[in-house]
Amino acid sequence: MASLVVAESQSQGESKTTNTTPPANNSDQIPSDLDNIQQEKIAALRELMGKRLPINGRRDIHMHRFLVARDWVLKDAEVMLANHLAWRTKCFPVYRSVWKMDQMFLNGAIFPCGYDREGRPVLVIRSGKFCPSIRNLEDCLAMGVAQVVQLFQNNGGFTKMTIVYDRQDFSMSENLDKPLLKALASLFSDNYPETLHAALVYPCGFLLRGIWAVVQYFFDYKTRQKIHFLGSSDALQEHIDEDQLIKAVGGTHPYTYDYDTFVESYGKVCYDVWQPEPTADDQLIAEGECAAVEKRKKEEVAAAAAGGGF
Repeated sequence: MASLVVAESQSQGESKTTNTTPPANNSDQIPSDLDNIQQEKIAALRELMGKRLPINGRRDIHMHRFLVARDWVLKDAEVMLANHLAWRTKCFPVYRSVWKMDQMFLNGAIFPCGYDREGRPVLVIRSGKFCPSIRNLEDCLAMGVAQVVQLFQNNGGFTKMTIVYDRQDFSMSENLDKPLLKALASLFSDNYPETLHAALVYPCGFLLRGIWAVVQYFFDYKTRQKIHFLGSSDALQEHIDEDQLIKAVGGTHPYTYDYDTFVESYGKVCYDVWQPEPTADDQLIAEGECAAVEKRKKEEVAAAAAGGGF
């Protein structure tokens, strides 16, 4: 992950190391306070899914997430998980070449950086970098999937995350992207339930409250309870230490977004980690497809530029 860096700073003539290695984080484990009925439902959901469920998707933590999302109603969780498996079949593999040239990522609108006080990775979203008039929605969603998969892989297989939603430099006329917010909310609610620990929205004011009145219903009730509106960088630091926050939101983390570094921190192909490791032949086919997609995307960008599309 591009955010895993060690920064050196000078303090009173001595070298100080800011270590951004994540603290111990046990979110890969199911809660220890589940009652017997809940534990039985975890086993029952796995049994109901049977052979439909890939071997790497049978862990307790995955059963737990879908059961919590459906208020522990076993049949509802089974339907949700079955729909999720169908989505995985259509979604993966995700090719880096699909999203890498989208203006959202050229702008540096979304990137991981640091960890919250309990060791969860932090995803920074800068709404002032949104570009709804020129971004490609499907490409942005593909990147969202690749982002989550990488966060999981870099943090033990599964982790909850904390989002810092930085609204600085936001313009209602230029940056408000309701279709993107709605699509991301649906993507994660349906396919990555119980992944969000908290979304910290900063700074907030009267304008934000007006926007929230419109977009809040894009998110399910449980997600809405995890969204916190903060008026100061000090409030952010109640959740995330100063040395884990980027400087733009009052922190001291040295991370600076660099497009090339960001893109190269992702593999060319993002595979479905619930499935077995791809064979050498699978990888050759996928990388060939990735190259073909990249060529097509470059042609689309060149054509749009020639036609005044940007």
